[in-house]
Amino acid sequence: MRFLGYKVETIRPLNEARAVELGTSFLAEFVIFSVAGTVVVTETIRSSQATSRRNKHLDDEIESLKTAAVVDSSLLQKLQTRVETVEKENGALRDVVVEFLAAKESGGGGGLWWFVPGLYKSNGGVGGEEVELLRKKMVSVDKQ
Repeated sequence: MRFLGYKVETIRPLNEARAVELGTSFLAEFVIFSVAGTVVVTETIRSSQATSRRNKHLDDEIESLKTAAVVDSSLLQKLQTRVETVEKENGALRDVVVEFLAAKESGGGGGLWWFVPGLYKSNGGVGGEEVELLRKKMVSVDKQ
């Protein structure tokens, strides 16, 4: 190393007691750092596996919620179609009742009242209280 400009130093030999002391110190530190490194690596792997399990569980939950949303959407569409159908039927029935009430008020349609359940009396006539009750129900439904 003289060509690099360093001065050559001689290494003094260690006595045996000092060499044993340095060797045991080195081995003790090696064991401690090896155990610490192993613990760090093991905990890192364990944490990574736990995160993977949690992410897989969340992915499964998200997939099941997406499936449920599709099923719910399909059911909602069917229910909306059914509600529209019922509303159309209700409107048609409302129109028929309005026509019956108009016919009763104008004095016509005497023979048609037996088609309306509850309005035909056994004595052959239509009761005024039944017609009034029907009119009140129609008004209360219209207010809603």
